[in-house]
Amino acid sequence: MTPARRWFRRLLWLFPPSFRRARQAALERLFLDLQADRPPRGGLATLTFWLAIVTDAVTGAAAEWLAVARRAASTFVIRPGVPMSAIVASVRHAVRQLVRQPLYSGTIVLLVATGIAGNAAVFRIFDGLCLRTLPFDDPGRLVDVDETAPEWNLEFANVSITDFHDWREENSTFEGMTALTTSGDNVATADEARRVTTLTATHDVDDVLRLVPQLGRFFSEAEDQPNGPPVVMLSDAFWAEVYGRDPAVIGRTLRFGQTSREIVGVLPPEAARVVAADVWLPLAEDDESSFYLRVIGRLKPGVTVEQARADLDAIHARHIPERDVNRVTSPTVMLLRDRYLGTDRLGGVVLFGAVAIVLLIACGNIAGLMLARSMARSQELGLRAALGASRGRLVLHILAESLVLALVGGAGGLALSVWGSDALVGLLKDQLPAFIGFDLDWRFVAFVAAATIGTAVVAGIVPALRASRAAVGVAATSRTTASRVTRRAMAGLVTGEVALATLLLATSGFALVDLRAVGRIDPGFRTEGVLTFRVSPDEARYPTAADRQAFWARYRARLEAIPGVDAVSTATIMPLMGHSGWFFEAEGSTSESERNVVVLRRWVDPGYFETLGVPLRQGRTFDDFDGRTGDGVAIVNESFVRTHLGSTSSPLGHRIRLGEHMPWLTIVGVVADTKHYGIDQPSRPGVYEPSRQNPNRLGGHVAL
Repeated sequence: MTPARRWFRRLLWLFPPSFRRARQAALERLFLDLQADRPPRGGLATLTFWLAIVTDAVTGAAAEWLAVARRAASTFVIRPGVPMSAIVASVRHAVRQLVRQPLYSGTIVLLVATGIAGNAAVFRIFDGLCLRTLPFDDPGRLVDVDETAPEWNLEFANVSITDFHDWREENSTFEGMTALTTSGDNVATADEARRVTTLTATHDVDDVLRLVPQLGRFFSEAEDQPNGPPVVMLSDAFWAEVYGRDPAVIGRTLRFGQTSREIVGVLPPEAARVVAADVWLPLAEDDESSFYLRVIGRLKPGVTVEQARADLDAIHARHIPERDVNRVTSPTVMLLRDRYLGTDRLGGVVLFGAVAIVLLIACGNIAGLMLARSMARSQELGLRAALGASRGRLVLHILAESLVLALVGGAGGLALSVWGSDALVGLLKDQLPAFIGFDLDWRFVAFVAAATIGTAVVAGIVPALRASRAAVGVAATSRTTASRVTRRAMAGLVTGEVALATLLLATSGFALVDLRAVGRIDPGFRTEGVLTFRVSPDEARYPTAADRQAFWARYRARLEAIPGVDAVSTATIMPLMGHSGWFFEAEGSTSESERNVVVLRRWVDPGYFETLGVPLRQGRTFDDFDGRTGDGVAIVNESFVRTHLGSTSSPLGHRIRLGEHMPWLTIVGVVADTKHYGIDQPSRPGVYEPSRQNPNRLGGHVAL
């Protein structure tokens, strides 16, 4: 079979099955005759031919489906004796009745709209966290590769470049493996200078994630080497904003500080789902000591996560003789979604369940209102039954009202849910990986439609059945019997609502208790009246440490002159921002365990502790003279005292250092612990050094 005939046969799937069974063979013969009569020309003639074929197929299929629908409508019955016309008549009557009672109708529409809006908004989050596949080709084989170090009290320590190279070159279970990390830099275009987010990655990132550039190419292996050719790739958004999607951008240069990089490619839009970075650079890294890389691997077909982990464990163990740190660290392999959404997915399920209960309670309220209204209409319904209306017709009549109210409420709920879900997504998008998407699509609309119809059925079926039964009772016996049946139904609804509300209140109560407990945790620093932001001086304008010191001095002076600013200070890392883990040892200590404690190291300016309101426990804070002489000083937090200096009577005057080849630092003060890895997470040991002690570690974050 020729490719053209295969494509034509696929077009025939647009038609109803009965039509295909009757006429597919004849249509295929007609297509072959038309193709044979067409002159053998390509290009525009071929495009015109196929455009005519597709147009005829689409219009013909639409006409056939419409004919099928008409035939079905003309013969449709709910049950013998209830044709389609009865449904239409019931809907029309329901609309007239509801318009005459705006308060009743408006109340139910409001209940439906709010219930569906809450469920739809949370479904959008639930869909992104739990249901939606990752936006990559064959995402089930993508895994996160990391290192764990229990002796360092780190569940995830990131990966060193040395371990990455060993794993990538020696494994037998991965189809590919890429390392990447994010940062920021200043770039200068022909018109302006701007701050950009950068992603640095190995040259095989495109193979692992299966990305195809819009223009140009990805990095080469030669460019992904130390001192390799300086190149850069632009994101789709950066290309559009700065270069107006100019295709001639390839070959131009973009200046990063004192380095000019050649633009070799433009990334596809889906690359933003890896990391929302403006530009991509080759990793070209040779720092063998630091653990800072994020690694993504693509498993070979049929390989499990457990097999891949065992493979990397064996490689890691083989290199212990040459790298003793491999005794402390070990590789971990997890599916990409599980690595970043393990706890968030459970939270999404719980939240979705909670709002589903709210919708059920709303359905109970609606059913109660409809039952109460049916009691008032018992004579009308009884009269209908007496005139010959079957119980099925009465059920249809009441369900039609429920459906009309649900559809109006569902339309309002859809509009509210889009607005509400946008607000939720705005709160979450900066806390989750970029590859987690919350786009509005057909599943969102389908959920709203299903929730609307489900609400109509759940809220209307009990009133419809009870009211129809009561109406038949009124026609046959007395109103008292019918009212008793309706009251029992209302009592059952109230009981169910109370049970659901109790469950929801109990769950919410536990959540509020936890939230209140978190709110009472002292973060260790002032949270009100403090503004923090990041500043990165351009390396081209401030190439030396002296230039950068002069810049920060002028910048702080200008900030201090602003009315209302009481204090200004800078630091390399502010609380709850970033990580810089190091290993310190105390003078005279022989404990090996304390040397495996990860310490958060920060360089700060004088006035830092006063600006952030960090309490001083012992000694003093930094002054303008610290760091000017050769004698190094440091301030430690209380956790550091417990882990490294617990046996000393006073930590002041004791000396600490990074290693045997590093200079000693004298402790001049002890400050309170500050929360850094989360308000609900324990504090870690920390060391502060004055910025002047290392001019290359000046500023970065500003607090005032």
